[in-house]
Amino acid sequence: MTKIESCAVFYVSILLLLFLWWPPEVYTGLKWAANAFLFLFLLMAALGSDGSSASSARSALKPVLAGSFFFIFLVVSTAAGVDAYRSAETLLGYSAVFAFAFGLRLVRGQTLAGRLETIFLCVAAALGLYGLYQYVYLLPELVASPEAWSGLSKDELFPVLTRMAGGRVFSRFALPSTFSCVLLAAVPFLDHRIRHSETLWPWSLLLLLTTLNLILARSFAAVLLFCLYWWADAWIRHPAARWKVSAPAAAACVLAIFLLRPESLLDVSAPANPIVLRWANWKVAVHEWMSAPWFGVGPGNFSLLFPAYTSGLTETRYAHGFHMTILAETGLAGLATAVALLAYLAGWIRRAGPSTPALASLALVLAYSLVDIVFELPSLSFLFFLLLGLTIPAPVEPGRSVRRAMAAFAAAGVAFSLVLYFADGYYEQGMNALTSTRSSRQTYQAAGRHFERAGRLWPAARVDAARGQGELALARVEHNLHRLNAALHHLTNAVAKSPATVNYRVALAETLLEMGDPARALIHFKEAARLDPRGPHAGRYTKILLDQMPAPPVP
Repeated sequence: MTKIESCAVFYVSILLLLFLWWPPEVYTGLKWAANAFLFLFLLMAALGSDGSSASSARSALKPVLAGSFFFIFLVVSTAAGVDAYRSAETLLGYSAVFAFAFGLRLVRGQTLAGRLETIFLCVAAALGLYGLYQYVYLLPELVASPEAWSGLSKDELFPVLTRMAGGRVFSRFALPSTFSCVLLAAVPFLDHRIRHSETLWPWSLLLLLTTLNLILARSFAAVLLFCLYWWADAWIRHPAARWKVSAPAAAACVLAIFLLRPESLLDVSAPANPIVLRWANWKVAVHEWMSAPWFGVGPGNFSLLFPAYTSGLTETRYAHGFHMTILAETGLAGLATAVALLAYLAGWIRRAGPSTPALASLALVLAYSLVDIVFELPSLSFLFFLLLGLTIPAPVEPGRSVRRAMAAFAAAGVAFSLVLYFADGYYEQGMNALTSTRSSRQTYQAAGRHFERAGRLWPAARVDAARGQGELALARVEHNLHRLNAALHHLTNAVAKSPATVNYRVALAETLLEMGDPARALIHFKEAARLDPRGPHAGRYTKILLDQMPAPPVP
């Protein structure tokens, strides 16, 4: 057993222990953190790294410095009024992008294993400091009002803490994600205490146990992917003992079929069923791709167009599949580019040595991406794969022009991430003000300012729609015709940019009704009813149509 495998065994063991205590919905945050670091683990193992860490004090300080820099960036952005804590997975993706950029600046002169490990520790340190900041922010609230949280079970505690912190800083993903990051950062320094072994039975037993957990919890895909990598690695390195790893896998599959009962998977009336939900999402992705086959509907727009093609299902952020999301959001051009880059990445890693299981690990990542997204960040998943493909050190030292191209692309990726980071922050802060329970003229004006800043950075359709809804709310409070015209302008732009989004058309129709133009409102209600026949818009369309009909003559 190599050191990287012993690290993974220790990590998976902790995951199994935590899963016995944490409820599945809280464990989702732990799975997200595991997914993000999983690809780094696979790359280190595929490239032949032994996972050893540098022992010098200077090397130990590098991830701390990188994490501190990112921590300062978070504090400054928060002080500037940006809601940087929109969700745990968004921060996870951005911290990984920043850690790649900063880590590559810090690892000059190191070996390939040292570079990957430093970048990995940068991400862990950044998220660890982020979690620490969350706790420091929340501690005064806990001390000030102990009656709000004392006596609650762990299942009831997280919603209370979220409300106490304004639903902004603390989330249910903070504790498991931070603990996972601290654990991952400590593993390279503890692996020398783990005994090395070359036997295959631990991997087979762990694969069987993990498959059982996957069946029972449906949230153990990241750990299962670890085990699949070990299985493929053992298959490659030990041809004579392949039956030892194949028998437990076959037993696990038979047991899965017996426990899952495939006939229950066809119950479409149960949207919580993961197979039914994924099948519905894939059909929506195909419909969106058919509406814009060459260049897609745009990055991040899958979730915005989701209600236009289905109803009765919970709105999702992505198509539960990297390839399907890329197809819907970037079209055939984006999918072809992704396939070409991944093929180039596979060939690049393959030249590092014929004995390393590089292609097996990359194939496992892509296989898992068929049903999920490794980094769970749909808007940046395509960009992130580009960064991975162009920042991994080549087995042969590239020329100066290639290095400059890599640096330029990495800089462009970080700049693009910064723009999306601030735009998303302003948008979310505006939505919080717009939907606040203490709505007033001041909150609506604050929402409008945030939406205006978001529109300057990223003029997306959802920003135009939000600006229109904010102006409409102000118009109702101030009885201002100028506000109504502004709302009409922004909502018209939103519908022009995303004509298949039902919510935008309904908001535009309601604005036209406020302005006393039922004829034009009828057109948009009719289109909304066509896009979503099972929604409530058909009833609104019929009501307006009946109101416009002339009254019957009086006999």
